[in-house]
Amino acid sequence: MAKRELRPLAEALRSEGLSVPAIAAELGIARSTAFRWTKHLPREGPAQAIARRKAHAKAMTDARWSEHRLERDTERAEILASAAAEVGQLSDRELLLSAQPSTGRKAPNQPRPGGLSSCAFQLRHRSRSR
Repeated sequence: MAKRELRPLAEALRSEGLSVPAIAAELGIARSTAFRWTKHLPREGPAQAIARRKAHAKAMTDARWSEHRLERDTERAEILASAAAEVGQLSDRELLLSAQPSTGRKAPNQPRPGGLSSCAFQLRHRSRSR
């Protein structure tokens, strides 16, 4: 069969939902040719095949990134727990005051006494000065 006669067949196969490599194998043509002939067609096909491909892609992504996500989530939980322990329980007033801009000027990167974060430092020193 001449290539000219294969093009409508490739378009029909693509409309049925076949992938470019499957079309190339079916018709005995190069994948690049199959792609050029069918790239203008939307990828339509059975909804189950599309859903299966999406589920497979999600499973592969989850398998690749699950360890990283677990490490990231563990690190975030440790940071939050550390910050909560450092700041302690805040009253509504302290919480409101902590959102206000600082009036005292400190040089950037200047360490705070006792290794406190700026929020905890401000809360301690505001309550003492009043």
